[in-house]
Amino acid sequence: MKKIILIIMVLMSLSIFGCKSENAEIPKAPLLMNEHEYKVIPDAEFSDLTFMVASDFHILSGELYNEGEAFKKLVESSRGQMQYQGIEILDEFTRNVINEKPDFLMLTGDLTLNGEKQSHLDFAEKLNEIEEAGIDVYVLPGNHDINNVYARSYFDDKQKVVDYVSFIEFSSIYGEFGLKESIMMDKETFSYVAEVSDNVWLLMIDSNIYNDNVTLRYPESGGKLKTRQAEWFDKVIKEAEKQDKRVILGMHHNMLPHADVDPFYLSDFMIAGSNSGMPEYLASKNISVVFSGHIHTHDIAGKRYEDNFLYDITTGSLMVYPHNYRICKLSKNADLEISTKNITELEGDYKGGIGFYEFSKEQAYDISNRGFFKPEGVSKKDAEKMSAFGNKVANAYFEGTDNKILEDKKNKEAYRLWQLQAEKGADRRADMILGMSIDTEPVDREIRINLNTGFWEKIIED
Repeated sequence: MKKIILIIMVLMSLSIFGCKSENAEIPKAPLLMNEHEYKVIPDAEFSDLTFMVASDFHILSGELYNEGEAFKKLVESSRGQMQYQGIEILDEFTRNVINEKPDFLMLTGDLTLNGEKQSHLDFAEKLNEIEEAGIDVYVLPGNHDINNVYARSYFDDKQKVVDYVSFIEFSSIYGEFGLKESIMMDKETFSYVAEVSDNVWLLMIDSNIYNDNVTLRYPESGGKLKTRQAEWFDKVIKEAEKQDKRVILGMHHNMLPHADVDPFYLSDFMIAGSNSGMPEYLASKNISVVFSGHIHTHDIAGKRYEDNFLYDITTGSLMVYPHNYRICKLSKNADLEISTKNITELEGDYKGGIGFYEFSKEQAYDISNRGFFKPEGVSKKDAEKMSAFGNKVANAYFEGTDNKILEDKKNKEAYRLWQLQAEKGADRRADMILGMSIDTEPVDREIRINLNTGFWEKIIED
């Protein structure tokens, strides 16, 4: 689910009081990653690799619904997930991967809508097509994928409980996409190491909490490492250090925060330990990059720890506008060039006589706009400006274009209106919107990062 949008909508339903501030300053995110001076520049060698990353597909099998009232209600409540076009989106993505011919494809979880067994079986068939084209596929589960008691079918006006998958069943269905190539694996979780080149390991960590879902009667959203899994994780890191291997880390949950907001709002998206030393520990072991998902935003966050650093690169949901995925090119000299692509066209006709991408964009903007209620004590004109700004911020956050929000003069004016509300402390929405409108370093869509130094530069988007 597009949970961060839900948070914004809930916050937008609260009342605020105040008047317009004319002189409030607009802060800028600090640029720290490129201001570091190494005493000795590290020169670890990587490998020439091209790989693709996608996340949060939330696929529902075509065998589990018809376009009746039950499915209509599901789509209307799914916060922008384009479920009517879900199978076509997956088909188009599969074609794009095969045409691109990367060395491997990394999927960072939430493969299915709610862990339906049939959805998993259908998804695995698509991954077989990719592997048959000579492309290795490495999969992780997300919090929606295992022991999900919300698994349902949707026919006519009825929902019906359907089979979900256990950890063992998930491992059986997806064993060909990671475990079979692994050189090390954790037997209690879907965590493993794949040697993607002579000197690069792909360490895929199952960060989900699903053992108690059936008892709880709901799927847990947060993430953490189990005790023995953490011991295995540490063993892998030390072995990589011993063998002088470079490590690319993948997990569903985020390792670094992707907005400058109160940690309360991001707690369900972060892995436990991310605020108590885990990122710094990884950086100290020369693990400098983690690919994640879960939050549905398209963002890159970076943090330095003296001479060490870590980047968390999260990829937006393929099922939600703007349907982002990433193409990554790693070179021997440690440059990681990351570009963003989108699913923009599908076969078939869509509502309103417009194309899929424009229709999806309209849906996304309509959802975030619906969340705004006129605040008390604010003029209708100012309320409209604040609503439009909140709408732009929410969608830019998912597009990966939030670094451009405050380039517009009108947006700056609306920012100041929200800033006043934050100063008054009368509206929690304000902190959320202000925090999301100031993009944290670095840029999010087109970037080159050196994994030895942590220095980054923006590259021109096609």
